[in-house]
Amino acid sequence: MRREKEREWHLQEWGIRVVRYTWQVALAKPDALANRCATMMQAEPLPASRTVQTWPRLVGYQMLGITPPFGR
Repeated sequence: MRREKEREWHLQEWGIRVVRYTWQVALAKPDALANRCATMMQAEPLPASRTVQTWPRLVGYQMLGITPPFGR
């Protein structure tokens, strides 16, 4: 549990929002979950103290040594 909280803290430090929910909510109350996600997306962005490095999809597959499912 502690490692999970630490990962979440790092994600938020990078400006990434985390929405917590349970399978029960996802299955029984999908509208409530959609509203929660929409609220988070409409909120002011979190200030990022770090930059998140991203790569184009194909480069990411190459870095992992995986053949892309789309065959390119």
